[in-house]
Amino acid sequence: MLGYYFSGHPFTHYRPQLQHWGLTPLDQLAPRTELIRVAGVVVQSRVQQTRRGRMGMVTLDDGSARVEITIFSELFDQVRPLLKEDRLLVVEGKATLDNFTQGVRLTAEQVLSLPQAQTRFARQVTLEVSHSQSAKTLALLKELKPSFQPGSCAFVLRYCRPEVEASLRLPDFQLDEALWDLFRARFGETALTLDYGNRPTNE
Repeated sequence: MLGYYFSGHPFTHYRPQLQHWGLTPLDQLAPRTELIRVAGVVVQSRVQQTRRGRMGMVTLDDGSARVEITIFSELFDQVRPLLKEDRLLVVEGKATLDNFTQGVRLTAEQVLSLPQAQTRFARQVTLEVSHSQSAKTLALLKELKPSFQPGSCAFVLRYCRPEVEASLRLPDFQLDEALWDLFRARFGETALTLDYGNRPTNE
């Protein structure tokens, strides 16, 4: 039985940005040979000791269903700090039939926090540049240049003033969580947009 939330299901808040991430709703899980990707809010986690070491059992809820995810020892040790109640996780793994419960069992092969997933799936970063802040923004970009590595994420500067608006495409780069944190610290979240859909057409 799904829990009751007085202010609406917390997963609803994340749904708009998740729609481009190739997720399978939890109520549509079925045994498959290929990896699948799901997301949900952590509602419960526990540790189980086995002969191979500790493993985690994490229950995710996406508003359609709840599913328990198995995370074996080596991966569990890496991602345990992420397994906090009410935190959104994105999980890639194998769905198999649980012979004991006759339900679907999901074994994790990768577990991502929301910031990790955002930077992994982003296709484009757009930085809004106002006329009054243009010199400061360009100076900050020059300062950050050593942190940029070639990659597949587009970077677009959007210059705005009342009578004109223009966009400048910078070289594609590799976006990771550390660099995204740096962007937000330097430019502010309101000036930045992550796009998970199509890449810019002016290539």
